Amino acid sequence: MNQSNMTTMMPVPEPMATVSFNVSVSMSAEDAISNFNLTAYQMSLAATYEPDAQVTVVAVFKMKVEYSFAGAVTEAAVKPQIATVNSVSESQVSVVITAVPASRRLESLRRLDSHGSSSATSTVAAEIATENQNQLEALQTTMEQPLIVGGVTAAASNATVDVELVTTVVQSTIAAPPSAAAVGGFFPNVEVVVEVSEAYGVVWTNMACSDSSMSCNAGRQKRENAASLGCSDAECGPTDEDTCCESTGLAGGNSNAETLSKPLASIFVVFVSSFFLL
Repeated sequence: MNQSNMTTMMPVPEPMATVSFNVSVSMSAEDAISNFNLTAYQMSLAATYEPDAQVTVVAVFKMKVEYSFAGAVTEAAVKPQIATVNSVSESQVSVVITAVPASRRLESLRRLDSHGSSSATSTVAAEIATENQNQLEALQTTMEQPLIVGGVTAAASNATVDVELVTTVVQSTIAAPPSAAAVGGFFPNVEVVVEVSEAYGVVWTNMACSDSSMSCNAGRQKRENAASLGCSDAECGPTDEDTCCESTGLAGGNSNAETLSKPLASIFVVFVSSFFLL
């Protein structure tokens, strides 16, 4: 049995590439609580890749509301209070405060021919992040309640949820992130807004033999199916020669030509000898 056949019979790793990307799906709090199924989403996504692809999805739920204060507030005052009334860690809370100066507010009131306080107003966009979907129902109840900070009461908007889906795909080729339209199709009965990031963190576990890092020795070339064969590491090297390369059939060309020419030479000698004997 020659070396080429022995190599063919030995187990050869497939090329494997790991790719990560993020998907953000925004929906109502009610849909996030009742209609979002992480397992079903992961199965739908996995069906778009190679049959044996490994697809991992970690979900982070970010519940959001807006509070309207009739006065100025600070992050230092608002953030701890939101954490306390919702029974979460302050590290889970993020806020963005937009203040409307009194001058702008008075101008708006004049245009409306109304009368009101001359103090500034503040809108606080609050967000609480959790990986536990079961917490969402309780968070919706508490986050939609009026928020009291420093004796000032703020009304709350209806809650919405951004579901951040941190995704990793491992397969024999570099996986492309899905389109926003494709993700939207995974939620046929839910109104969603979808954003998909670019791929990041591309890492080859077993580089494909077709990669430029694989160089065959003289008289050898990459196998025809090199793209489906994997090297032993993230980059190919000399130890992958037998896996990735095969003979061109030309290395022994001189000896083959010589072997073929000997019978022809013998026939020529016999023909000449026979001619002179006539």
